[in-house]
Amino acid sequence: MNAMRLSSVLVAIATWGCSSEARTASEFPRAQLCAIEVACGWYRSESVCRSLHPLNDPLSLRIRMSVDEGSIRYDAEAAAACLAAVRAECLLGAGVSLPPACNETLVGTRTEGEPCHHSLECRLPATCGPSACGVNPSGVCTAPTLSSVGSACTTSADCEPGLFCSAGACAPRIDVEGADCPPDYLSCLEPLYCQTVEAGGMGECHPIGAIGDACGPRRRCRHSLWCNAGVCAPALAIGEACVTEPPDGAGWGHCPIGASCVNGACEWLPGPNQPCLQISGCLYPLICSGDGGDGVGQCGYASFPDTTYCL
Repeated sequence: MNAMRLSSVLVAIATWGCSSEARTASEFPRAQLCAIEVACGWYRSESVCRSLHPLNDPLSLRIRMSVDEGSIRYDAEAAAACLAAVRAECLLGAGVSLPPACNETLVGTRTEGEPCHHSLECRLPATCGPSACGVNPSGVCTAPTLSSVGSACTTSADCEPGLFCSAGACAPRIDVEGADCPPDYLSCLEPLYCQTVEAGGMGECHPIGAIGDACGPRRRCRHSLWCNAGVCAPALAIGEACVTEPPDGAGWGHCPIGASCVNGACEWLPGPNQPCLQISGCLYPLICSGDGGDGVGQCGYASFPDTTYCL
């Protein structure tokens, strides 16, 4: 599941929850999702989480329209299973694929050759051509021609399931822990993940570490954990001493998610409409803008035209 498809699933869960009753943008489903995200350390409070899950952005509105039109089927049981798995393992952001149930939460009903507005409306593996980005009123669901082992490819998306693009040819994904791997998120087979030290350099296939697992430059820790003296450990508490540059292999950072190391201590990042420092930024997905020359701005959402998001 790519990042935007995962975001779309979470938008659907936040909007309709795990009930087969009438689909309304109620506060309960969003609060349920936020309770999980707070428990897993992704946000410092449910109120902050809810403020960062708007229900009227272009992506949310387009998904709702597609469900109402019948071009997307929302599976409440799959949504419940997806949330249960995420809650149990805090999988979101772990760097590995989510369980199959999350792929089954939003199911496109348009088949090859049928009209579409965006790729979520198409039954996998088809996408909405000629462009899979934004709302495309005159699109048509088109199934890709996938390459087999040894066939030419440009990216891993060109290859059949279970393969990735290696040196211009499709090859089986690597399933041996500790094996060398090229820097492609599909080069290792789940639960292994290609962990590199330098951008573009070779990495090694390792699982994402849980609390107590060994870690290092090529053995990263799960989201919300950091590598402390070679062992995956919980993030530091707000106010604890920290360093701007974490040690090698620190994984996702040693301050909590949603916090940053400021003046030698972990501090929460500012939320919507709050003042911010350009050097440390804001809570994701906010950006710090409006710098008056003193390095201080205000946190807000970036403005993108509908055609910039890919489904």
